[in-house]
Amino acid sequence: MTEILTTHAGSLPRTPELIEANASRPVAEDGITPVRDEGFDAVLAAAVDSVVA
Repeated sequence: MTEILTTHAGSLPRTPELIEANASRPVAEDGITPVRDEGFDAVLAAAVDSVVA
């Protein structure tokens, strides 16, 4: 079994690109829920790949 090292909170380290993409995400009409789009999903997938690979 392969181990994935995580922080004490159980989250993976975030790349600078992911931090920027997350900070610039628009929110839904409720003013709280972040809106996902293909651009964000691509940055997220690349960030996970770079940390886990």
